[in-house]
Amino acid sequence: MRTFLNSPVISRFLMLATSGLLAACNLQAAPSPTSAQPATSAASTVQAILTEASRGTVPPEFATSTPQPTASPTPQPTVPSPTPASCTDKAAFVDDVTIRDNTELDGGESFVKTWRLQNVGTCVWSTAYNLVFIGGTRMGAPSLVPLPTHVNPQGTVDLAVDMIAPSTSGTYQGFWKLTNAKGDYFGIGPAGDQSFWVKIVVPSPDVGTATATKSATSSISPTPSSTSEASSTPTASATPSATPSATDSPTPSATPTEASTP
Repeated sequence: MRTFLNSPVISRFLMLATSGLLAACNLQAAPSPTSAQPATSAASTVQAILTEASRGTVPPEFATSTPQPTASPTPQPTVPSPTPASCTDKAAFVDDVTIRDNTELDGGESFVKTWRLQNVGTCVWSTAYNLVFIGGTRMGAPSLVPLPTHVNPQGTVDLAVDMIAPSTSGTYQGFWKLTNAKGDYFGIGPAGDQSFWVKIVVPSPDVGTATATKSATSSISPTPSSTSEASSTPTASATPSATPSATDSPTPSATPTEASTP
């Protein structure tokens, strides 16, 4: 009850009532039934206010609106805009334009390896894409070669790399892939993650010497055949000349012996 009477609204009501009583007391006119009515009315008003205050209510004419707190707008959650589906990088091997697998090259020989690849993904290959060496024997090639042009999906491109055959004999193979503008690796195959390669053979010097010897032998083999054919002709002509010499020698010596016996 005390808390309610000490509220600002009740204090205002009491001040208004007190002001009314003081105004009634200061009237200079002679007391009369008519002049006493305002004081009585003011007292009745104060009594009514106090009565209503004790009940917890306020007369409508003295009621004041209590300011209500302004509700701040509730921030709405930000709905992210739909992100377009990301494209896919994937390649397919089409052909070895140069240097097919197991091509024989001399040690230290320079050559250009060219692959033909097709863009079977959904991303456009830009010049920010690269051909990258990932393992095996590099054979003097740079480790990274930028694509020479843009390649749209389903388009093809020839990728060439300058290389040098190792000086030592043997079989050599280098593995390569592609990278996109973000540096992500991709290649060929069903999942687009397999590498493509170059594979050459440097023969040993012994193999080269044996090949040269075999070629030389084959080129002179007809000579003995022609020689045997030529030598057979003189042999046939020499046989008759030898036969008369052997026959004529014993015949003259036998005839004089028989004549001297008698």
